[in-house]
Amino acid sequence: MRPILTILSLAALLVVGMSVLAGGDGAASAQEAVTVTMSATTGPDGGGSQTGTTILTAMGNQTEVVVSIDVSPDGSEVEQPAHVHAGTCGDNLGAVVHALANVVNGGSTTVIDATLESIRTGDFSINIHKSGAEVGVYVSCGVIPASTDPLDEAYRQFHDTLNAGDVAAALAFFTDDGVFEAAGMTFSGPTLQKNFEAQVSQNRQVEIISSEVSGDTLTASIEVRAKQITACGSERVVGTETATFSGDKISRLVFQDDPSDPQTATVLACVLALPATGGEPPVQTARLPLALLLASVLILGGLAAVGGATMISRARPTR
Repeated sequence: MRPILTILSLAALLVVGMSVLAGGDGAASAQEAVTVTMSATTGPDGGGSQTGTTILTAMGNQTEVVVSIDVSPDGSEVEQPAHVHAGTCGDNLGAVVHALANVVNGGSTTVIDATLESIRTGDFSINIHKSGAEVGVYVSCGVIPASTDPLDEAYRQFHDTLNAGDVAAALAFFTDDGVFEAAGMTFSGPTLQKNFEAQVSQNRQVEIISSEVSGDTLTASIEVRAKQITACGSERVVGTETATFSGDKISRLVFQDDPSDPQTATVLACVLALPATGGEPPVQTARLPLALLLASVLILGGLAAVGGATMISRARPTR
């Protein structure tokens, strides 16, 4: 009998699992970061068109504030005062609560004595002034977004971490017996680690399109990008993830692909049309969930399936 490999062939095609992430030896060690969109100010106190971002990163009882704005066409080396204000941009902007390092050539970095959570109430803003001489003229402002549900925060931090390639941090946000499930297969412990390593090797990037929390369960719509998805002629695949939490850690993560999405369907068709060995025609088989293709086939060191992920093959009788 001459085997015609199907899923084993995917070792060179798709090694992208859906996943979660976090930090070091627990949630606290993941450096939570928040992006503030800086917009040009208008109104009586508005006098500029400077836009950009401010990144707030948790540092225990302190917060790092990194301002990056576009000062062109001025390209000015004039020092621009910057502050964290109470209130929101515009008419509701209040008093200064934290002074920041002056912005020079569009950049500024400051560590303030406040936790990130304490300024994530939706009632604080980053405000940039035109200059020390014209401190009353505001040129750029951004409202610091309010915290979302803690489980939603944790889920997003998970994906940010694995997107950055930190497998150890990703694993730390699972419970000790936490599992990832796809197409009826389960990954846990060492197999979960190998799954994550394979994802990183394919430069997988997950974008969360929407999410909703109900009790201890989070449901999210996500897009996944990876080198081998691109090799199949698609930019991304889409699907649904359901994360069940035990405390602040994930105990169970389930991914289900969306075959109604054209690009997802393209990747699935690409996989099922892989040429068989020995010039055989494409394998004719029932639809395999993309989750199976994306998450369960890990070829490390030249062979092997991970955990419950078994190799599927079809044998043709010898003539």
